[in-house]
Amino acid sequence: MKTLRYLAIITLALFHTPLYADHIGNKTPNDVFQRVMQLKQQVILLRQAGNISGAWPTVQKPSDLTPRHVLQKSLEVLDKIKRLRRIHKMGPITVPPFPTHTITPNEVYDIVDRLIEELKLFPSLAGTALQPIRNVTDKTPNDVYQELWNISLAMNPLLGVRGLKPADVYVQSLKILNQIRFLRISQSLPLDIPPPVKTENKHPNHALKQAHDLLEKIAEAQNNLWIEPIKVPTTPRREIKPGEVYDTLLRVQAELERVKYRLGIERDIKIPISKGQKTPNDVLFNLTWASKMMPLFPSNTPIKQYPQQSLNKNPSHLYALTQHIIEELLEYRRQRGIQTMPRKIPKQTNLKTLNVYQKTLHVMEKVSQIRKQEGLGKLALPRGYLRQITMTETYDLIIRLDDELKILYERIGMPRQFMELRHAQYYSEKNISDVFQQMWTISYLLDAVMGTEGYTPTDVFKLTQQVVEDLTIIGLATGRMINNLTLPPLIHGTQPTDVLNQTKVMSRMLTKLKLRIGLLGQAQPLSPTPDQVTPDDVHNGVELILSELEHIKIHLNITEIAPVNRPTDKKTPSQVLQQLQLATRLLQSFIE
Repeated sequence: MKTLRYLAIITLALFHTPLYADHIGNKTPNDVFQRVMQLKQQVILLRQAGNISGAWPTVQKPSDLTPRHVLQKSLEVLDKIKRLRRIHKMGPITVPPFPTHTITPNEVYDIVDRLIEELKLFPSLAGTALQPIRNVTDKTPNDVYQELWNISLAMNPLLGVRGLKPADVYVQSLKILNQIRFLRISQSLPLDIPPPVKTENKHPNHALKQAHDLLEKIAEAQNNLWIEPIKVPTTPRREIKPGEVYDTLLRVQAELERVKYRLGIERDIKIPISKGQKTPNDVLFNLTWASKMMPLFPSNTPIKQYPQQSLNKNPSHLYALTQHIIEELLEYRRQRGIQTMPRKIPKQTNLKTLNVYQKTLHVMEKVSQIRKQEGLGKLALPRGYLRQITMTETYDLIIRLDDELKILYERIGMPRQFMELRHAQYYSEKNISDVFQQMWTISYLLDAVMGTEGYTPTDVFKLTQQVVEDLTIIGLATGRMINNLTLPPLIHGTQPTDVLNQTKVMSRMLTKLKLRIGLLGQAQPLSPTPDQVTPDDVHNGVELILSELEHIKIHLNITEIAPVNRPTDKKTPSQVLQQLQLATRLLQSFIE
């Protein structure tokens, strides 16, 4: 009976997995809109769990928006999720800075996907299935922004507020003032612009009017810089809420990032800390001063500008960032009294950016594991990417890794050190394989931090199930699936060494498959052979197999990923090996 039960599970995996798979590839506003509507489902459930019975907010659809504005609104929602986690004592999370480059629907989709994964971690949403959204057509960034704005407003009662407070708006106005001060520094303009006279008894209406005046200045600067200027909306004649001012300030920041990108300059302006109670008078003061300071770049003055290509990240940037992480991790381990040294990584060659991206995701899973040990809760991690990944996307993910690690450092009072790429030029001869080797070193450093509470056979079993499901998707998509496959017999007394050896057998077979399908010129990462194999080593080996399967699916234009299975009972190395042997049989059938 037990054998029949396993066969039934395999049959489901072989013939039904793709029906529930998600499609990952280059995204459009329609794709983003679908995910936003699923995010809306989650927020509705959160409001129901919190006994919030008020009407769902509805705002008028804006116009002339682009993906960069939608990304900014998504970050606002993420910040609210961060605050909601604090209320529920779920541990801190990071909010990324707004990037200085052209924003694509892919990046917006990624951040919305993260919002959904973050909300899945809330107890009231655990195990809740999202209803699919179908037949979405003709959507624009305006439609996506409108729904995100509604969602943001709908979250306010969850935070115990009826709307954003003047202090929240003040912080954004202060950040704008700092951004414009940075623009003046970049152009060698004087900073001694006298502040305006502070007014009294002002309201959000006055602040919104001043924000629109600032947008007029920014539009003039954009026109002088020969980029399409923003179309400034008309200030409505009605009572304005602080949330409307806040939203306009997000648009101001997005437009300032466009100016920075046009000039080829980059600097992350940290969100300042507000002290004391703030009023619309304080917001108006900052915005008025910002308008006075905004450089207009008139045609009769020279522009200090740099090639925009210099903002694109290269292996030197990534290597500098990983070196910074390694140095901080070594200090973190020292402060925790960990003396074991990480194992040496074989020299890697001919790897691709996607290899580094995948390895960084694997490292972040280890950070998530450590967070659970520390009582901080899991991280919401990307589910998978079946498209080509850029160097800049990889850099942004490593930046997030650095920020997530800093949360762990703060737990033991270790000072934060913000990474600036002032030393990137020292690594001008580095390539992406060098970066991969650095990331694997980071992975091994974290293994020692996890200690004996690291990965278990159950964790590895979950990965091996993903291997079987990925191979199933490939087989069905290419018409090479065999129907009479049976689960191999269970081998009792299996050791981690046996499982790791099976991953190496599969790696050699994957090399043959890549040659067969014409995936040439792409090396496989070289896996170290430890003296004493642990479940962590096996976990690393299976991750490499999953990474290779992603490369194969991208090459074959297969855009399906299977859902992550979560075993409900403890697994043994014997069961892990059994799954890998099943995967090996599948793989062998493709090659033959």
